[in-house]
Amino acid sequence: ESATGAHFRLSIPVDPAARPLAQAPELAPAPIAMRRALVVGDEPGIAEALADFLGLEGFTCDIVHGGAQAQEKLGNGDYDLIVSDVRMPGVDGAQLFAWLITERPELVERIAFATGDTLGTDAAQFLSEARRPVLEKPFMPAGIARLLQQMALA
Repeated sequence: ESATGAHFRLSIPVDPAARPLAQAPELAPAPIAMRRALVVGDEPGIAEALADFLGLEGFTCDIVHGGAQAQEKLGNGDYDLIVSDVRMPGVDGAQLFAWLITERPELVERIAFATGDTLGTDAAQFLSEARRPVLEKPFMPAGIARLLQQMALA
């Protein structure tokens, strides 16, 4: 043997608990639990826009047009988030809120209100008394993100 050149011995400890990646069992990705939201409003375009924004935040949305339809949905369904317009013909946001308090009190903490009328005295008084988060119209992604943080759903 010639003594020219260098000779290296490399020792790599093997962790007996570690398995080569090829032999690792296939782990199915954990299913992402979709959160459910109920959007209540009397203006279909605005309700759909809000549902689209919430969809981007991981919510599956049901849209109902008015408080009476919301009561039907809420009578036998649960939602992680309920966003209701304040002013609607028929059963408005305040009446829907009062109904929730008596019929589905466990959902009261999940409702927020959407309005473009925070200066109207009736709406302002109701929102002040309800002490629930408010989403201002027109909806902007930052406002929706803030609402979800206030609702502990961010």
